[in-house]
Amino acid sequence: MCLDQIQTTIGIIQAALTSIAIVIGGIWTYRQFIRNRQKYSKLSINHLVYSSSINKAYRLIRVTLNLKNHSQIKIKLCDITLRLLQVDPWPDEIIDKALMPNETSFEWPLIEERIVSAEQNVIEPNEDDNLYFDFIVGTGIKKVIIYSHIKNKKQPEIGWNLETLINLDQQ
Repeated sequence: MCLDQIQTTIGIIQAALTSIAIVIGGIWTYRQFIRNRQKYSKLSINHLVYSSSINKAYRLIRVTLNLKNHSQIKIKLCDITLRLLQVDPWPDEIIDKALMPNETSFEWPLIEERIVSAEQNVIEPNEDDNLYFDFIVGTGIKKVIIYSHIKNKKQPEIGWNLETLINLDQQ
């Protein structure tokens, strides 16, 4: 075998090994980043609620918004909206209203809304963070829905939502 044939054979083997390495790298990339969606953040939200009577007329509601990052990338928070909606006493404007076939819930009256910027907050992978919101409502309010929305900084048109129905008499 002459030197030219050896160099040609080595060149063919090198090209074949390079092609195999590229295919293996492509498969790994697909499995790691596309199928597992590693470039997207995964956030879970939980409401922890404490309620206490202040006096005969008012009660304090403290909402702890627990955020847990389940992804492998850090999450930079953006705007956070928290709403307190009245359920009981049952609002007069809802008593006779029927839901349309494409509706999933009533438009509960807004008691209070907070929109806060949380851009300084970053949640590292597999870590969690708590944000605290205090509300004062009349003691006549018996049940509320707590609605929260966390805007996704990378994709502002989407985000994470949670609604929790709370019976304040059982707090």
